[in-house]
Amino acid sequence: HDARAAFSGTSTGGGTPPAPTLSIADTGINEGNSGTSVVSVTVTLSGASTQNVTVAYATRNGTAVSGTDYTAKSGTLTIPAGSVTATIPVTIVGNTAVEDDETFEVVLSNPVNATLADAVAVVTIRNDDVAAPPVVPAVSIGDVTVPEPADASAGGAAATGYLSTS
Repeated sequence: HDARAAFSGTSTGGGTPPAPTLSIADTGINEGNSGTSVVSVTVTLSGASTQNVTVAYATRNGTAVSGTDYTAKSGTLTIPAGSVTATIPVTIVGNTAVEDDETFEVVLSNPVNATLADAVAVVTIRNDDVAAPPVVPAVSIGDVTVPEPADASAGGAAATGYLSTS
C-alpha cells in the first residue's frame, strides 16, 4: 500500500506561525477639577505569543497639550509570552476651566515579535466643568418723598420745574 496515495490536503510546511498583531484602543476620562488622575490605554495582541512582545510608545499632542492637560510619556511596553493585553498609564491634569473636550494620541512603533494593526489611540479628556450662571444685577425701587410746591392759588408761586394750573 502506497502512503503517498492516501494523503490529501495541503502541507503548511511546518513553518513558523504568523506573528500576532498589536492594536491600541481609543479611550477617555473625565478631566477632574484639580490634582491628577490616570487613564489606562489598553494594547491588545490578536493572540497569545510564545515569546515576549515589545513595542515602543509615545504620547502626541492633539487639542490637549502635554504639561497643561496631561503628562507626556514614552517608553517600551512588554506583553509577556502567553498574555494578550497590557496597559500604558498616562497622567491627566485636572482643572476648573470650562472648555471643549480635548484629545491627545498614544502612538505605537517598532514592534518586536508582532506586527502593528492599529498603532494610534485617541484619548479624550472629557471636560466636566460647568460655567457659572450669569450674574444678574439687582434692581430695587424705594419710596421717594417730594415736598409739594407752593400753592399758587393761595398767593404762592409754583416751585421751579412744576406746572401750576389756576
